[in-house]
Amino acid sequence: VNVCLPFGFLIIRSEELYDLSFGGEVSRKGYNLLTSFGIDFLNPKYVNEKNYLKDSIFFLFDNLKNPHIEDNAFCKRSFDIIKERLSVSLNQYKERPSSYAFVESKKALFGDSISGVRIMGDERELEVLTPSDVAKDYYNMIDNSCCDILVIGDLDMDKIVSIIQEYFYKPSIVSDNNPFVVENKIQPYHELVVDSVYHQTQLLLYYQLENLSYFERYFVAPIFQRILGNAGMADKLTKSLRVDNSLCYTCGSSFYFGDLCAVFYVGLSYDNVPLALQKMKDCMKEMVDGKITEEFLESQKEKLLSDIRLNEDNMYALLANYYFHDLSGQALYTECFEEIPKVTIKDIILFAQKMHESFLYILKEKKNEEN
Repeated sequence: VNVCLPFGFLIIRSEELYDLSFGGEVSRKGYNLLTSFGIDFLNPKYVNEKNYLKDSIFFLFDNLKNPHIEDNAFCKRSFDIIKERLSVSLNQYKERPSSYAFVESKKALFGDSISGVRIMGDERELEVLTPSDVAKDYYNMIDNSCCDILVIGDLDMDKIVSIIQEYFYKPSIVSDNNPFVVENKIQPYHELVVDSVYHQTQLLLYYQLENLSYFERYFVAPIFQRILGNAGMADKLTKSLRVDNSLCYTCGSSFYFGDLCAVFYVGLSYDNVPLALQKMKDCMKEMVDGKITEEFLESQKEKLLSDIRLNEDNMYALLANYYFHDLSGQALYTECFEEIPKVTIKDIILFAQKMHESFLYILKEKKNEEN
């Protein structure tokens, strides 16, 4: 029997549990689709109610086991509300030229590969979706997906385990892990210029990466990223494009290691594209040639390690670090403190040599209309 009450009751009940928060998210790591549901709640030692811990854990698992599904279909009213919200969210990326350029350039570069597909899907897929489709997929996920339960906090973990066992049971599913890296074929360099309705041009220069070693992925790459495009006004891209040549207001680099690619991006006037493109390529050549001072390298190591120390004080970051270490072999923070100081300029050069320029995407600004 479905005992789950409507959404309004969930809000009231979460408030009764001292504003317990409940939510979920979907993300992709390589070929893996990760769907997570979770709660944040007060440490029971600050609460007078004897059953507060059990009630909080029950809240999570009761909702997972008894969602608002009747006759093998999600509640029509709730479904329509969420569908409308998703319809709006699907197109929000079109409101800003930078987000539009990122989405559309990935489609153009990767095509049908999972690397070029948005997790949210598209309007056509959303339009044909029904409450019964969602219910079917939900039950399929619950029954057939691998399930990990993560807990962090100042708690009696043996007690937590016993409570979870009381409220939730799922048979273990043994399967080979899907790869956490999508090995797309490295493409010959090509270009695409697209007209738009925006008033600023977006230039995105893509590099595809060869397979990286463990040391390169987790210790060299973060330093490389900072030196190239993530060190404030001092990194190579920002200094060349903004400080020295005043070509733009926004620029930087993003790396997608699950898809073995990186992108240098800049928002600018279309007239400045040739010079900006040359400066971006010059920055990359400096990385290949190792034109980096030892002082700057060491300063970026220290700043990176400082950021990691802050993450160690963040329970969400810490939990994610332990989880993905177990799931995909991600380096632990403790390893970073040992290995990052060992990174040399030679390591930076070798990393740069594994980056291959493959795609230039230009989202061209709308021409000014003369009166």
